[in-house]
Amino acid sequence: MNERIFDIFLERGELKLTPEDITLLKKFFHYLDVNSLFLRSYEIAAEPIFIISDDAIRYRFTLSEIKNMWDSMKGGNRIEWEKLPFEYVAGSDAQKSF
Repeated sequence: MNERIFDIFLERGELKLTPEDITLLKKFFHYLDVNSLFLRSYEIAAEPIFIISDDAIRYRFTLSEIKNMWDSMKGGNRIEWEKLPFEYVAGSDAQKSF
């Protein structure tokens, strides 16, 4: 699911990514898909920011952060989700950052 959503985002032409970045992101988004975290949107900034959510918790990762997480995972380390900053989404409009 995430890979198709990412393809749709790429088709918009707003994200300026290298072929290597696209390959890495597709692998990372597949990993998230398997773990029930979904690519919801992105923001154009100095570097792209990707918003990941399971509908209760929302994470915001820059491209650099994703690259660092991926490299760490390739080195045998797991992502310590409990240590990452997130927004808790309670209801349709209320949210709290942690």
